[in-house]
Amino acid sequence: ITLRADGDRVRLVIEDDGHGFRPPEGTGLRGMRERLAALGGSLEIDGGRGTRLAIDVPTTHWLAEAGG
Repeated sequence: ITLRADGDRVRLVIEDDGHGFRPPEGTGLRGMRERLAALGGSLEIDGGRGTRLAIDVPTTHWLAEAGG
């Protein structure tokens, strides 16, 4: 698990080195994508070698709400 701030974006990556899989795009993943898109972010899933989930969001949304 890594969490990295880079300029005006934050990226969370959760990955393992297991067998990997390609989950169906059900309502849970679709809902996550929709909520992240509303913030200007994205969700990437790679199930090749192991599984990797990456979430990327801009910090500008949070800074605006905090008055920064």
